[in-house]
Amino acid sequence: ICGEAISKKFKIGRPEETFTCGLLHDIGKLVMHIIDPKRLEFILSQSKEKKTGFIDIERSHDMLTHAYIGEMMAMKWNLPQVVRQSIRYHHTDVEKLSTILPSAKKTIQMVRLANAMAVKNKIGKSGDYSLGQITNDMVEPLGLKVEQIEEIEKDLPRLMEKAGAFL
Repeated sequence: ICGEAISKKFKIGRPEETFTCGLLHDIGKLVMHIIDPKRLEFILSQSKEKKTGFIDIERSHDMLTHAYIGEMMAMKWNLPQVVRQSIRYHHTDVEKLSTILPSAKKTIQMVRLANAMAVKNKIGKSGDYSLGQITNDMVEPLGLKVEQIEEIEKDLPRLMEKAGAFL
Protein backbone atom coordinates (compact mmCIF):
# COMPACT_ATOMS: atom_id res chain seq x y z
CA ILE A 1 0.00 0.00 0.00
CA CYS A 2 2.77 2.44 0.99
CA GLY A 3 4.86 1.70 -2.11
CA GLU A 4 1.89 2.04 -4.42
CA ALA A 5 1.02 5.38 -2.77
CA ILE A 6 4.57 6.66 -3.36
CA SER A 7 4.51 5.51 -6.97
CA LYS A 8 1.12 7.11 -7.67
CA LYS A 9 1.64 10.40 -5.83
CA PHE A 10 5.07 11.13 -7.25
CA LYS A 11 4.59 9.39 -10.62
CA ILE A 12 7.56 7.07 -10.17
CA GLY A 13 7.55 3.70 -11.88
CA ARG A 14 4.44 1.58 -12.22
CA PRO A 15 2.14 1.57 -9.16
CA GLU A 16 0.84 -1.96 -9.81
CA GLU A 17 4.38 -3.32 -10.06
CA THR A 18 5.41 -1.52 -6.87
CA PHE A 19 2.30 -2.85 -5.12
CA THR A 20 3.09 -6.44 -6.16
CA CYS A 21 6.73 -6.15 -5.09
CA GLY A 22 5.66 -4.67 -1.76
CA LEU A 23 3.09 -7.39 -1.23
CA LEU A 24 5.71 -10.12 -1.75
CA HIS A 25 8.79 -8.47 -0.20
CA ASP A 26 8.61 -10.47 3.06
CA ILE A 27 7.55 -13.81 1.54
CA GLY A 28 10.73 -15.34 2.96
CA LYS A 29 9.27 -14.93 6.46
CA LEU A 30 6.30 -17.10 5.50
CA VAL A 31 8.62 -19.72 4.05
CA MET A 32 10.65 -19.59 7.25
CA HIS A 33 7.45 -20.14 9.25
CA ILE A 34 6.86 -23.36 7.31
CA ILE A 35 10.39 -24.78 7.14
CA ASP A 36 11.91 -23.57 10.43
CA PRO A 37 9.33 -22.11 12.84
CA LYS A 38 11.72 -22.28 15.82
CA ARG A 39 14.20 -20.05 14.00
CA LEU A 40 11.40 -17.63 13.17
CA GLU A 41 10.30 -17.55 16.82
CA PHE A 42 13.90 -16.92 17.91
CA ILE A 43 14.30 -14.00 15.50
CA LEU A 44 10.97 -12.50 16.51
CA SER A 45 11.73 -12.76 20.23
CA GLN A 46 15.23 -11.29 19.80
CA SER A 47 13.94 -8.47 17.62
CA LYS A 48 11.31 -7.60 20.20
CA GLU A 49 13.69 -7.91 23.17
CA LYS A 50 16.40 -5.79 21.53
CA LYS A 51 13.93 -3.39 19.85
CA THR A 52 15.66 -3.84 16.53
CA GLY A 53 14.94 -4.94 13.00
CA PHE A 54 14.19 -8.54 12.00
CA ILE A 55 16.98 -8.32 9.39
CA ASP A 56 19.43 -7.06 12.04
CA ILE A 57 18.91 -10.19 14.14
CA GLU A 58 19.34 -12.42 11.07
CA ARG A 59 22.56 -10.64 10.15
CA SER A 60 23.97 -10.56 13.68
CA HIS A 61 23.55 -14.35 13.90
CA ASP A 62 24.92 -14.90 10.38
CA MET A 63 21.69 -16.56 9.20
CA LEU A 64 20.29 -16.88 5.73
CA THR A 65 18.00 -13.88 5.66
CA HIS A 66 14.30 -13.85 4.90
CA ALA A 67 15.21 -11.65 1.92
CA TYR A 68 17.51 -14.32 0.48
CA ILE A 69 15.04 -17.14 1.19
CA GLY A 70 12.28 -15.09 -0.41
CA GLU A 71 14.35 -14.46 -3.52
CA MET A 72 15.04 -18.19 -3.84
CA MET A 73 11.29 -18.90 -3.71
CA ALA A 74 10.61 -16.17 -6.25
CA MET A 75 13.18 -17.75 -8.57
CA LYS A 76 11.56 -21.16 -8.12
CA TRP A 77 8.20 -19.62 -9.00
CA ASN A 78 9.71 -17.87 -12.07
CA LEU A 79 8.62 -14.44 -10.91
CA PRO A 80 9.92 -11.43 -12.87
CA GLN A 81 13.39 -10.18 -12.05
CA VAL A 82 12.15 -6.88 -10.61
CA VAL A 83 10.03 -8.83 -8.10
CA ARG A 84 12.91 -11.14 -7.20
CA GLN A 85 15.30 -8.24 -6.72
CA SER A 86 12.75 -6.27 -4.66
CA ILE A 87 12.40 -9.25 -2.35
CA ARG A 88 16.17 -9.74 -2.05
CA TYR A 89 17.22 -6.10 -1.68
CA HIS A 90 14.37 -4.41 0.21
CA HIS A 91 16.76 -3.68 3.11
CA THR A 92 19.56 -2.37 0.88
CA ASP A 93 20.38 0.93 -0.79
CA VAL A 94 20.72 -0.35 -4.36
CA GLU A 95 21.57 3.00 -5.94
CA LYS A 96 25.27 2.19 -6.44
CA LEU A 97 24.97 -1.58 -6.97
CA SER A 98 26.01 -2.44 -10.52
CA THR A 99 24.41 -5.90 -10.32
CA ILE A 100 20.90 -4.45 -10.15
CA LEU A 101 19.02 -3.68 -13.34
CA PRO A 102 18.84 0.11 -13.67
CA SER A 103 15.17 -0.24 -14.62
CA ALA A 104 14.47 -2.03 -11.30
CA LYS A 105 16.29 0.33 -8.93
CA LYS A 106 13.48 2.81 -8.37
CA THR A 107 10.98 0.03 -7.65
CA ILE A 108 13.35 -1.59 -5.17
CA GLN A 109 13.99 1.79 -3.53
CA MET A 110 10.23 2.40 -3.24
CA VAL A 111 9.73 -1.02 -1.61
CA ARG A 112 12.58 -0.27 0.80
CA LEU A 113 11.09 3.12 1.66
CA ALA A 114 7.58 1.68 1.98
CA ASN A 115 8.88 -1.02 4.33
CA ALA A 116 10.43 1.65 6.58
CA MET A 117 7.19 3.65 6.47
CA ALA A 118 5.16 0.60 7.50
CA VAL A 119 7.50 -0.13 10.42
CA LYS A 120 7.61 3.51 11.50
CA ASN A 121 3.81 3.79 11.39
CA LYS A 122 3.28 0.36 12.98
CA ILE A 123 1.38 -1.06 10.04
CA GLY A 124 1.18 -4.83 10.08
CA LYS A 125 3.12 -7.32 12.17
CA SER A 126 6.41 -7.81 10.36
CA GLY A 127 8.42 -8.70 13.47
CA ASP A 128 10.51 -5.56 13.02
CA TYR A 129 10.74 -3.68 16.31
CA SER A 130 13.07 -0.94 15.08
CA LEU A 131 11.93 2.66 14.82
CA GLY A 132 11.51 2.41 11.05
CA GLN A 133 13.59 5.47 10.31
CA ILE A 134 13.24 7.12 6.93
CA THR A 135 16.62 8.36 5.79
CA ASN A 136 17.87 10.56 2.97
CA ASP A 137 19.44 7.58 1.17
CA MET A 138 15.92 6.12 0.89
CA VAL A 139 14.30 9.20 -0.62
CA GLU A 140 17.03 10.96 -2.62
CA PRO A 141 17.41 8.23 -5.31
CA LEU A 142 13.69 8.73 -5.96
CA GLY A 143 14.14 12.50 -6.31
CA LEU A 144 12.18 13.07 -3.08
CA LYS A 145 12.63 14.69 0.30
CA VAL A 146 11.70 13.27 3.70
CA GLU A 147 9.04 15.98 4.10
CA GLN A 148 7.22 14.68 1.02
CA ILE A 149 6.98 11.23 2.58
CA GLU A 150 5.39 12.75 5.66
CA GLU A 151 2.50 13.85 3.40
CA ILE A 152 1.83 10.22 2.49
CA GLU A 153 2.22 9.11 6.11
CA LYS A 154 -0.60 11.47 7.12
CA ASP A 155 -2.84 9.76 4.56
CA LEU A 156 -1.90 6.18 5.58
CA PRO A 157 -4.88 5.59 7.90
CA ARG A 158 -7.28 6.36 5.04
CA LEU A 159 -5.30 4.24 2.58
CA MET A 160 -5.20 1.31 4.99
CA GLU A 161 -8.93 1.58 5.67
CA LYS A 162 -9.58 1.59 1.93
CA ALA A 163 -7.35 -1.46 1.46
CA GLY A 164 -9.07 -3.23 4.36
CA ALA A 165 -12.46 -2.67 2.76
CA PHE A 166 -11.12 -4.25 -0.43
CA LEU A 167 -9.81 -7.31 1.40
